[in-house]
Amino acid sequence: MELSFAEQSTAFLCAVVPGVILGVLYGVVRLLRVLFDFSNAVTFISDVLFMLAASVLTFLYSLAFLSGYVRLYFLPAILFGFLLYRLTLGKLLCRMYTPVIRVLKKSGGVILKNFREIVKKVLKKGYCLLYNTKAGKKLKKKC
Repeated sequence: MELSFAEQSTAFLCAVVPGVILGVLYGVVRLLRVLFDFSNAVTFISDVLFMLAASVLTFLYSLAFLSGYVRLYFLPAILFGFLLYRLTLGKLLCRMYTPVIRVLKKSGGVILKNFREIVKKVLKKGYCLLYNTKAGKKLKKKC
């Protein structure tokens, strides 16, 4: 079955939307990388998962708009949508969340240390209640 010129033009123009969706998805992956400082192995796995998501989205798009045919002319349109997001809104969001992440990382050590101490105290109290121990009996420190 051959697609008419109007159908092909519509499919080409609508292919920008999956590109923007992939740009947003890549922005989330990038944010996670900056936030958690992934190792090389985790970065590789996240890249592979992103490529799989891009492949699935491209396939679903070709099923929906092109009757399952893979046409090479819509791949540049998807790339255009991806770059459109990355060079406009993606760049703006990156400039906004990068300083916030830096501040959180600096203050995160203090917050995490306090959180650990609180969790230790709560778990120690729970241990004393669970095993019905008194101070100095099973634990060297007070419950």
